[in-house]
Amino acid sequence: KIQQNDKDEVVSLPIDQDLIFSFVRTREGKLLIGTNRGLFLYSSPQGNQPPQLIRRIEEIPETTIRVLYAGQEGVIFVGTADHGLFRINTSTEAYLFKVTPLTSGSEIDGVNSQSFFQDDQQRLWVTTSRSGLIKIINPLKKVQEKLHFEVFNLENGLETNSTKAVFQDFEGNIWVGTSGKGLSMLLDEAFSFLTFNASEPGNSIYSITADENYYYFGGDYGVLVMNKTDRKPVRMIGTKEGLPTDRVTSLFFDHGGVLW
Repeated sequence: KIQQNDKDEVVSLPIDQDLIFSFVRTREGKLLIGTNRGLFLYSSPQGNQPPQLIRRIEEIPETTIRVLYAGQEGVIFVGTADHGLFRINTSTEAYLFKVTPLTSGSEIDGVNSQSFFQDDQQRLWVTTSRSGLIKIINPLKKVQEKLHFEVFNLENGLETNSTKAVFQDFEGNIWVGTSGKGLSMLLDEAFSFLTFNASEPGNSIYSITADENYYYFGGDYGVLVMNKTDRKPVRMIGTKEGLPTDRVTSLFFDHGGVLW
């Protein structure tokens, strides 16, 4: 936890899990934590007191939880390493969740998801390690409804089946960060591609965000800033600016406009 004060104090809160891959806060203020042993519900930390275990979410298999994503209407999407995707509808009653297998019985069940993004039409975009980019058209479907989805991969225009990050900008374009093949942009079901200098930020893009004027792409060697108007690089934020020599796996603008 980073205390928001002048010193940006970092507070370590121990938790009884070996590997933590993802976490998200529920609308009731609890923590869902994805681990190598399944999904667990914890209380919200109080001050410097660590979160307390409430229970394991037994409706989800005891497997690696790769992705947790807080979508629209209080829904949380869960991506696993080898058991597909799940949807959690939280309840106003304490600790009660409705868990729905989202991809069970479909052609995309068992995909190894890497990240999620829900666009302005409530469609869920899923990046994967080996299956390209998946667009789930009706992620809020009822249990009895058929799952509708599209897959973008090497067979229909994507330059690689290994995708890392997905983001929709203010103009409605879908940006896809790939492993080793730079950026892809999807507009009207057609892809355009951007590759970069191997060292700025590298051709594996792990995170994407944007503000009013610029795109920001996190890679192996820092963050590349690109002008939205002409889509040309403006500057590189790397070790010279104070970043560690490491890949940038997540980018986020807070309410004050600060990029984290």
